Amino acid sequence: VSVQVDHFASCMEDNLRDAQRQREELSKELENAQKMFTDLVVFYGENPTSLSAQEFWVTMGKFVRMYSAVFKQVIIDRKAEAEREERRLRQLMKKAAANESAKSFKRGGYGYPIHDTEDMKLTPEQRDEGMVDLVLFGVLDDLLQECGEGGSFREDAVLAASKEQGAK
Repeated sequence: VSVQVDHFASCMEDNLRDAQRQREELSKELENAQKMFTDLVVFYGENPTSLSAQEFWVTMGKFVRMYSAVFKQVIIDRKAEAEREERRLRQLMKKAAANESAKSFKRGGYGYPIHDTEDMKLTPEQRDEGMVDLVLFGVLDDLLQECGEGGSFREDAVLAASKEQGAK
């Protein structure tokens, strides 16, 4: 006579022990999650007994979407304001540059610029670099100015103007 041993009971006992251990771990994790949720709801000033988790997360989702939209709009507004300020500063700098260049040129009778030759004192290096042409150009401008104002081309006037330029 042979006796058959049933292994089902021993296999099930092992599985039952594993399942109980997993259930205990999951129960602890659930308690911890519930406590954290309660703390979170209280942190945001809500009543944890009257507010379900679903209602809380729907409200949080709406808040995050609204906050993101406002944040993006603030960034857009700040960029636009910065661009407006940059344009304003560029215009001011343009006006200042125009005013500065207007100060550096005098206009003669025919609207020709007359350079202020006081600023054209040349160093030996500048003479070597061809800056003498600028001084000569200044002499020509002065002659044109004098002509526009009715000055004569008498030899003594031309010599005086060139000597004056050379002295500067």
